[in-house]
Amino acid sequence: MNGEPHIDLNDNSVLEAANVVVLGADHKVLDDVGRLAVNVELGGKAMLFQRGKVIQGQWVRAAGDVIRFVKDGKEVPFYPGTTYFNIVPNSPAFDTHISITNP
Repeated sequence: MNGEPHIDLNDNSVLEAANVVVLGADHKVLDDVGRLAVNVELGGKAMLFQRGKVIQGQWVRAAGDVIRFVKDGKEVPFYPGTTYFNIVPNSPAFDTHISITNP
C-alpha cells in the first residue's frame, strides 16, 4: 500500500494472497456520519489478479449464492489459498480506482 508492503500487525508478516478481486459496486451514503449501503447483488465490472497477471471481467451473484468472477460468460477458477475481495465505488468510474504499475 502506497509503495510499501502491507504488514500483518499480529505477526509482522507481509500479507499475501493467491487471488485478489477488485469489483465495482454502487455505493449510497445513508447518513451524515457517512455510513454506506453497498449493492453486492447487482454485479458489474471486475478485475482478478492472480500469479502476477490481471484478468478483466465481470462479477455476478445469483440469489443465495456467492460472488463469482466471470470472463466471456464463464467462471474463472481461483487458485487455492487466500482470496481478497476489494469493493470500489462505480462512481466515479470503476477504472479510476485502479492503477496498475510494473515494478
